[in-house]
Amino acid sequence: MLLLWQRNLDSTWLIQLSKPLAMLVTTIKRPRVKIQSTNSSVLEKFKQQTKYDLVYMINEVVRDAAPSSLTDIKKFTSAVSVDTGSVFPESHHFTMYKTNLVQTLQNAGLSVYVYTLMNEFASQAYDFFSDPTVQINWYVTAAGVDGLITEFPATARRYKCKLLS
Repeated sequence: MLLLWQRNLDSTWLIQLSKPLAMLVTTIKRPRVKIQSTNSSVLEKFKQQTKYDLVYMINEVVRDAAPSSLTDIKKFTSAVSVDTGSVFPESHHFTMYKTNLVQTLQNAGLSVYVYTLMNEFASQAYDFFSDPTVQINWYVTAAGVDGLITEFPATARRYKCKLLS
């Protein structure tokens, strides 16, 4: 299961669309539905027919976004989700640097979510000390993402509770 955590919301429902089929995802409180797809035509149809928040998923590692691409994306969505490697590229399980992708997308008026954060230490860069809350903190504070998508909602909740304490 996936949870999309946003900075200023308790939680959000995320519906993942690969084709017009949806996978419903859990939430904790105050549900807010977002529809995510890698297919822009699916999002364009949803924009015409619903009032849900739409998220365009870029399912490849990218380092930057051209102004023309940003203009096209903004026609059908106000948010994008990017792979963790698009924000902090890794080499031999160490992060190399922070890209300007999040800042570029946010400067264009798009919310940015990072996916998919995992708890397994084998899936994390050594820089995170095998601690998934450290990994979340890097993406929230260092990269400035607007939210994250994780398969471990309890970890995101634990991180959020640490912020509030």
